[in-house]
Amino acid sequence: MTQFKNIVLFFFLGLISCLSINCDDGFMSVEENPPVIPKDTCFLTFLKIDGNNCALDVSSNTFYYPLPALEVAFKPTIEFGEDKLELTHNNQAIVNNSSHDFGTVKVNNPITIQVKTCDGNRVDYELIFTSLSVVQIETNANEVILDEPKITVNFQLQDPTYEQRGLTESTFISYAGIETRGGSSLGFDKKSYSLELKEDDLGRDEQSEPLLGMRDDDDWILDAMFIDPARMRNRVSTDIWLDFQQLYYQDKELKGESATEGILVEVFLNKDYQGVYMLTERIDRKQLKIKKFKEDNAYGYLYKAVSWSAAVTFKSYTDFDPTQETWEGWEQKFPDPSDDGIFWEPLADFTRFVTTSSDEAFTANIASELRIDNAVNYYIFMNLLRADDNRGKNIFMAKYKTDEPFFIVPWDLDATWGLFWDQTKVRPNIVLSNHLFDRLISTNAGDFRTRLKDRWQTARNGIFTKERLLKYFQNYATQMEESGAFERERERWGIATTLAEEMEFIEAWIDEQLIFMDDYYGNL
Repeated sequence: MTQFKNIVLFFFLGLISCLSINCDDGFMSVEENPPVIPKDTCFLTFLKIDGNNCALDVSSNTFYYPLPALEVAFKPTIEFGEDKLELTHNNQAIVNNSSHDFGTVKVNNPITIQVKTCDGNRVDYELIFTSLSVVQIETNANEVILDEPKITVNFQLQDPTYEQRGLTESTFISYAGIETRGGSSLGFDKKSYSLELKEDDLGRDEQSEPLLGMRDDDDWILDAMFIDPARMRNRVSTDIWLDFQQLYYQDKELKGESATEGILVEVFLNKDYQGVYMLTERIDRKQLKIKKFKEDNAYGYLYKAVSWSAAVTFKSYTDFDPTQETWEGWEQKFPDPSDDGIFWEPLADFTRFVTTSSDEAFTANIASELRIDNAVNYYIFMNLLRADDNRGKNIFMAKYKTDEPFFIVPWDLDATWGLFWDQTKVRPNIVLSNHLFDRLISTNAGDFRTRLKDRWQTARNGIFTKERLLKYFQNYATQMEESGAFERERERWGIATTLAEEMEFIEAWIDEQLIFMDDYYGNL
């Protein structure tokens, strides 16, 4: 009977702690995942530092807290969930709802907090400091996140450098709709997610927010980067494209971007450490500042290639079904097919022109159908990275407005820099193309070959030097090393190589690739 009473008391105390967390934070009620400790004890359910929830990994009894610098004098106010607990640090009592002097603490240098539970047991918790922003996601009663539809979750983002980003608050808390995202990546253990910020738990209204100082929006991506053991190839490639290719109408759309921004974060799902993610914007009409539907009757278009076909490599043409939202590996992303209708004619007409026109017609008219400067840049970019998976699939075809040419936008660039889509390593030994580029080169339409050579040489004297390229990688390597996040990621997901080994491989690969590409363009 006594044991039964203890179990009931344990459950009641845990429930109170859970509810107190949610009331404090404005979160909806969710079921807590208790730490793995002996039964019939009360335990440390949550820890707040200066009013902010620490992220908890229950499997290791480890709390995480982001710091604005690698080393700080640390005397925060501490709050924990149960007054009957006794917390100490270095034999000094930590008093609930009071400040505690931890002395000087360092990123990736954990401290131990001893907890004396209600029945006298002692449990050690670690407090790890990170320099990366921390995302916490809580589902309702541990509801499973599926490919679709989105489920409503609690979303919290804590940014230690919020002031440097021009933000006024360190912590953002919201409801969000969430689902897994990707194609083959849906089968990976570590999932990528699509997020849509919401005003309430019913998901009726979207909520826009400039997360981490990026664009003000409600739609976000948490990219798991799972196939890439370096956890940075996609982001580095996108950063390079942003620097290499501006929108040709940038002077008209000052806020437009040719690709997405993204920032490294560490993610926790239902108090389970998920590792390193890239929180990124989405490629959509808003990012590219494509003219809105029926805006001045000159709206634009956006199509996404999601699977391989002869149409996405512009090798052959097949008639489309005007009632379907997909066509030969393409998806219509804008205008919204469900709200505004289906518009395959622009892309279909372009594909028919590329695949069936005579060389004379192709040479005379391609510049009115496609931005040649953009095609030059994309061809060079695709081959610099050896982006095998981006010759047709994993591109967007976009029009700023109806009567202007198409331009190409890359996405999903993780299988690059010597990494193939199946995670094998590949050498710089091929030139990538598709039928569109083959025709541009063979006909020299728009003086394509000369423009390729000139643009490559200009880039080789600037952005595409070995030193400049390596800086893109070193930026993210430093963030993951200093924070300790890469080693935590490596342990969590069983990465076979170290970050140093990956960097050595990438540097050697860049050396060889630049030689290979110099030779190719020199003989084109």
